[in-house]
Amino acid sequence: MTSLSAFKNVNNFDGRMVAEISLQYIIYCFIKRMEEAQDRENLPETHDQAQENSRGNSPAQNLPLSPLAHTKEELRTWQERWKKLLEQPASQFVVLGYHYGYLMVLYNWNFMKLSTAARTRASKPLATTLAHTDSTTLRLMLYHARKVVREILSVANDSYFAFLSDQIHFCTLFSAIMLINILRLVGSARTGDIDLISLSSGELAGYLSEISDLAKRFRRVATGESDVVMKYALTIEEEMRGVFPEEQIRGAYPVARK
Repeated sequence: MTSLSAFKNVNNFDGRMVAEISLQYIIYCFIKRMEEAQDRENLPETHDQAQENSRGNSPAQNLPLSPLAHTKEELRTWQERWKKLLEQPASQFVVLGYHYGYLMVLYNWNFMKLSTAARTRASKPLATTLAHTDSTTLRLMLYHARKVVREILSVANDSYFAFLSDQIHFCTLFSAIMLINILRLVGSARTGDIDLISLSSGELAGYLSEISDLAKRFRRVATGESDVVMKYALTIEEEMRGVFPEEQIRGAYPVARK
């Protein structure tokens, strides 16, 4: 593909548009590969195995990469290709899109690893999927979900925040819900692989503070009780109260009330 730098009069906006489209195409191709691999017995693969395959360290080096390993390599290449753009101040939503896309790849991969019967029976697909996800992948999901929330919170102007696209608001909401559910899983763990994810009380408070900041931000820019961003705030608050004691939430950061 020809570099954008080869064209005259290309600005930051042009670069961001091309970067975002190419990122979405990677995610789209991943979903297509997942659909094609659904009926294969060799779909399940741990994060560590995917890493080994993507590095070429697998004993079966002549075999094609799994959909996860292939997409991880594509995302790495995408990040390298757009490194200069990502370092520019006006690229924060491209960065947000990258972390949200990576989060979706990891979540959907682990969802598809569940048996067809398990996916059908799951009344709470998110909780079921996370419960069957290995600790290394959960750590990665925590990282990318938190980056999404932090990127949106870095928007200083409330008016600008309020008029961001519905897509950006939704991606941020989903990332916050993902964070809460992973933190619930980590907090309730007693034995097993999940114990490898150890969070101190200070680290947990940091996560809860940022999630609460997001709920407060949605409330602040809402124009009324029926506004969609008010519903986002209520959803985050309800999800947090269903997982953490009220005093723990308030200890991290008071959830604002109108």
